[in-house]
Amino acid sequence: MLFSFDVTTKEKDYLDFNKFVLTKSPYGKKQNLSIKIIFGIIFIFLIICTLINDGFGLPSIIESVVYVVFYLLFIFLFPKFVMLTVKAQIKSAAKTNKPLYTPHATIEFYDGEFIERTPETTSTVKYTTIECVCVLEDNTVYMFYNKLIAYIITGNSFATAEQFVEFVEFIKTKVKNVEFFDCK
Repeated sequence: MLFSFDVTTKEKDYLDFNKFVLTKSPYGKKQNLSIKIIFGIIFIFLIICTLINDGFGLPSIIESVVYVVFYLLFIFLFPKFVMLTVKAQIKSAAKTNKPLYTPHATIEFYDGEFIERTPETTSTVKYTTIECVCVLEDNTVYMFYNKLIAYIITGNSFATAEQFVEFVEFIKTKVKNVEFFDCK
């Protein structure tokens, strides 16, 4: 065994992960751009229809400005709405005693694979199945095995800064796509 981490994931860590996936990950950025473009096209269509049907008079211009305001509100409030939805899902899952994340796991890294042990399961994962590793400035590491699901190694799982650096250097030799993110 080359590395072993006791990982404790809290609700804030899970929320941070979802925020990262939705706003900073390559997949999230692409999805956000697509949503903004689609809704932009819809609002432009509404504005054009309003101006054509009502003429270019003052009432149609005021209605068009209202559409622009609604679009801008949508753009700025959409991420907050998504995070509220995630928080609601976490609370709902907690009530049913089925958390959306594993609160405690041990992850052991070997030369050809790593093993995640939780109170419920043990998973053996080959490095070739990891699509992307994202390293955050707070020393949190997300090891994605698809666009939305990742193994989370929280920053407090590393005993020292040196251990974190050694782990990142190790993981770079095992996974092709390692990205670094400033999450301010």
